[in-house]
Amino acid sequence: MPDLLAEKAEAAWRFVRASMFVLGESSARFYADATWSRVVTGGDEGPGGPGAHGGDTSPARVLGALLGDVTSRDALTRQSRPGDADHAAAGSNPTAAGATFTSGGRLTEVGVFVREVERHTLDGLGLCTSLKPSIQDLAPALDLRNCIMSPKKCHEVQTMAGAVASLAQSCGLHQVVELGSGKSYLGSELAWRYSFRVAGLDSSPTVTRGAERREGRLLDRRRGRGGGGGRAAGRPGETSAVPQSARPGEAGGHATVNAHVTPGTDLQVVLADSGVCVSEGVLLAGLHACGDLSSTAVRLFCSSPHARALCLVSCCYHRLTEQGDAGENLSSLPGFPMSQKLSSMQCMLGRNARMTACLSRERARHGKGLPTDSLFFWAVLQVLIRDHYDSGSSDEHVGKVFSKSRSFVDYCRRVLEKMGLDHAKLTDSEIQSYHDRYIDRKVELEAFNQMKAALAPCVEALILTDRLCYLQEQVNTFNSLLICKERNSKTSPQIWPSPDEAGCNYWRNVVLRL
Repeated sequence: MPDLLAEKAEAAWRFVRASMFVLGESSARFYADATWSRVVTGGDEGPGGPGAHGGDTSPARVLGALLGDVTSRDALTRQSRPGDADHAAAGSNPTAAGATFTSGGRLTEVGVFVREVERHTLDGLGLCTSLKPSIQDLAPALDLRNCIMSPKKCHEVQTMAGAVASLAQSCGLHQVVELGSGKSYLGSELAWRYSFRVAGLDSSPTVTRGAERREGRLLDRRRGRGGGGGRAAGRPGETSAVPQSARPGEAGGHATVNAHVTPGTDLQVVLADSGVCVSEGVLLAGLHACGDLSSTAVRLFCSSPHARALCLVSCCYHRLTEQGDAGENLSSLPGFPMSQKLSSMQCMLGRNARMTACLSRERARHGKGLPTDSLFFWAVLQVLIRDHYDSGSSDEHVGKVFSKSRSFVDYCRRVLEKMGLDHAKLTDSEIQSYHDRYIDRKVELEAFNQMKAALAPCVEALILTDRLCYLQEQVNTFNSLLICKERNSKTSPQIWPSPDEAGCNYWRNVVLRL
């Protein structure tokens, strides 16, 4: 198992490294840096270049390969050049991955690129399983009237709570510690629906107080329902109503604790007054564990003698720290890589690649999740700034200027003013000329961003595989599961309009147990 996992981690890294010709580029600097002509063979500058009309790597060809139906994509991936069969037979040969679809840092084989992307996702690496049957058995439909949550959040909490309950039940655990609990949506659901004793940890006093107020409102609502009655709480993991007398520390109780979690946090000390008896063993859970909190949770799982299981949904990969990041505290443990295996290979993603990991390939395929119009305006503006100003950065945060702008000219003037640049030196016609120059090449930006979205699950797979390797290195014996939550087409429209409409339709868990 260790050798096999290490091989998969190495294969994931070699593929991601071979894809840096896309992952390492910034969408904001797309036109200013002539990105398309550099990363795609035949994509010369201008709409009339050789790659603009029907070439194998034209924007239309790339979009067709990435957005076409499954049958079309499969047919395209079979159109491979000589010698590709040898690569397919080689399995996850880490040295062959990049050479089959790139040449000199440029995309040459769209079909092979699409196929290699699929081979280096969690599923393609053979690291996925599913708790779907047990989740469906354990998770009842939520009563939206008493959730004080949006339909999207209800869907996430219901699915996550079912996964936690299933894992805890199989491990014989009765208590849950929620890391980065926020408003305690997950914690209160686990306490109320499944009768677990739950303690939520969050570093923000304001958020913690808000969670306590929300818990009080939920208690009032639930007491009002049914005229003050209530069934007795069942065993942990079973669906039951919680008695009105339940308080933090009792079966089905839920407490919130203001605490900053580190890999060395002593759970027994931090949770001394929460009512959770840590010595009996706890399951660590995190729904949307942001940035380094996810890697901290994994390290805490290894260091704490009381943590018996971990169910973690990570998010905000762009906030992960890496050793060597400019401006980062190098004395702290990096969020990536964690494992000795990938650290020895000097893995470095960079911010652009980590930002890409946050994208949803499935939403992008349906025209959502990628703000193409605003990105186009922003990318064209970078060319204007390069040509007319001595300063100006694509990393500037300009807020929601696009939604407030009436036109490209209005957008540019608003942004330039916000950046402290003299927009009066340019006439409207001069500004508009930049838009007109690049509008026919907008499809290049669309194709490029779809390539990034396609690679998102590959970067995520690398990050999660690194964590599995770390755990394998730290713990002698454990069972590990990577769970990829799939779209549920039978979900009630009252709960979840549709995966594509409600957002966040795909999310992945790292589930581990001793």
